[in-house]
Amino acid sequence: MIEIKIDIGKDDKMKGYSLEDDKITFIFDKNLYQGKQLDDDIIIKEVALNASFTAWKNLWNLEKITDDLWVLNKKINEVDIPGNSGQGEFRFVINDKYYLDAPAEVPLKDKFYDGHSGGYKHIIHLDKSKTNKIKKINSQIEEYKTNYNSDKELANFRSVNLGSLGEGVLYRSYHPLKESRADHPLEEKRLMLTQELIANNKINSIINLSDTDESIFNKFPYYKELILNNNTIFTNKGYNYDVFYYIAGSEEFANLVRRIANFILADNNKAPFLVHCRIGTDRTGVIVAILAALMGASWKDIVKDYQASNNMGISEYRDEKLLEYAFIAMLGSKFKDNLSKLMEDYFKNKLDLKDNQLNKIKNKLSGKL
Repeated sequence: MIEIKIDIGKDDKMKGYSLEDDKITFIFDKNLYQGKQLDDDIIIKEVALNASFTAWKNLWNLEKITDDLWVLNKKINEVDIPGNSGQGEFRFVINDKYYLDAPAEVPLKDKFYDGHSGGYKHIIHLDKSKTNKIKKINSQIEEYKTNYNSDKELANFRSVNLGSLGEGVLYRSYHPLKESRADHPLEEKRLMLTQELIANNKINSIINLSDTDESIFNKFPYYKELILNNNTIFTNKGYNYDVFYYIAGSEEFANLVRRIANFILADNNKAPFLVHCRIGTDRTGVIVAILAALMGASWKDIVKDYQASNNMGISEYRDEKLLEYAFIAMLGSKFKDNLSKLMEDYFKNKLDLKDNQLNKIKNKLSGKL
């Protein structure tokens, strides 16, 4: 039996956790959920955590200590892995089936809205300075669903003109054919705009980070022609959100970046290049940030471009801490001090690129080739 304080306060039960020194205790009180998110007749056999610090897998089970309470003790350093809010995020999962939102009574500063699932996740406040920011974002995030300033914002389409990247050389966008947010009132318009912007900007080479099936592009002749001319790379949908953010220091991720580097190097593939995944935010955001860093962009400018995707009108938000977590895994905790040099070293040492290959990539991305 683990050591637990039974006199758990109401606020801690509501937040779903308590902090003491270097420990965190997760707390599930069934009274907060049964009759609301859980039917009264559901027998709770298992309570698990689905969290940013478990790569959104149901890996940690809580222990039942009373008829109403389940708990789990962990070290704080085990949970200091950010979700979209920039803080650790979690939700409780019952019987590996019922994914529970943070209760409605939890204040906005202690939860974070997920536009994809349409509910709130608990957040762990390890950085108290972010409390007001999270509350403000939560109060505005519903408005993000229909608020956008241009067709390009709606399509999450833009040219990335950072560092020495050439004008009109590198673009990023939403997926041109797949409805990633099918219930969104503007989803059909978003896809049509993305297709138009790809064609109008005369994209020559596409880095597709989400698909393995090429047949879908029969519906988009411009894209299909690029496929037939071998001007596209499909990196496999198996490389998902988790790989890009949470194991960016792995050989698996390095293999992915190496494939993209080799695609850019190929003489057949010319600018303008387009990078896209499903919504053009996470996988696309990380790859574009890597290329921008290689081309000498500042961290401040990289973050500004990354967070521009918060404006595409889907009620979702990404904090810079999420991108920062990936870069720390790749380059070390002090990567901001010498970003371009460290990224060059990553391409040389981790991806095994020679100086002439690195120079060729830079020349192509600067518009010199």
